[in-house]
Amino acid sequence: MTPVQATKTCLQAPFRLTGRAARSEFWGFMLILVGMGVLAVALDRLFFTRVLIDTVSDTRLGTTSRHPVLKLWSLVALVLMIPAAVRRLHDIDYRGWWLMMTPPVFLVLGYTFILAVSSAMSTMPRSAAARLAETLFPIAAAAFLFVIALTIFLLARKSTPGPNRFGPNQKERVQ
Repeated sequence: MTPVQATKTCLQAPFRLTGRAARSEFWGFMLILVGMGVLAVALDRLFFTRVLIDTVSDTRLGTTSRHPVLKLWSLVALVLMIPAAVRRLHDIDYRGWWLMMTPPVFLVLGYTFILAVSSAMSTMPRSAAARLAETLFPIAAAAFLFVIALTIFLLARKSTPGPNRFGPNQKERVQ
């Protein structure tokens, strides 16, 4: 299945959480989503980037952007990606709930990172929570990397041959 065919298949029922999605369908769709993300960055850079100039010396200091197109595209891509990933997990005979292991680990990682950085930058004595965050951050980061690697491993696995509890194998149905 080509990336364009995969995108058509995924966009025909973008919120369908039933059935199966072959590897080629899922990864082709992801390729199109990444390409659209690159296009969103280019549009942000073209239309929403401001040049910062030092008024005293009249020199260019750099550029800045709030990336509105990329933020909007990221939200749309996330909404479209979740059902496709659920169908991909169904294809290897896993429930879609396996995707739910990522957000809690991501939140813990973000929370410990914020606490660790804020305590490192503070001139005040460190609190017990900040010391705990500095200790837990490497553990949270390792857990996050493990969960991401596990998710990619699951999404890249070969399809379950024949029908499974989520339906017939798409690859065998086409042949």
